[in-house]
Formats: sequence, C-alpha cells, structure tokens
Amino acid sequence: MERFHPLAADTDVPPEELALAQGECALALGRLDGLLASLTDIEKRLFCVGLLREVLLSSLAQV
Repeated sequence: MERFHPLAADTDVPPEELALAQGECALALGRLDGLLASLTDIEKRLFCVGLLREVLLSSLAQV
C-alpha cells in the first residue's frame, strides 16, 4: 500500500482521467471480489493476515 499524499485529491486531475481511474478501480474490486469468493477458509485467513500485516507496516512507516 502506498502512503496517502496530502495533495492527492479529485480536484488534482481532469474529470476524464478521474473517471478512467474510478472505472479501473471498480473493475479491480470486482475481480478481487470474485477471487475471494472462491477461496477456502484457510486461504481467506492467510489473505487477511497478509493484508493486515501490510496495512500495519504501512501505518507504522508513515510520519
């Protein structure tokens, strides 16, 4: 995960680029949802632990 940049906002880019980015994010979220639906319980737990670890490390790295 990337750190949040305080200057990053919807007003920083043209509306066309924003709409494209939002569409790409929606597609990626749909794919992730489909992949998660087919995981076993153990795989879901491992995925969640890995994701939690990444979020915690990213949070600790922020100033």
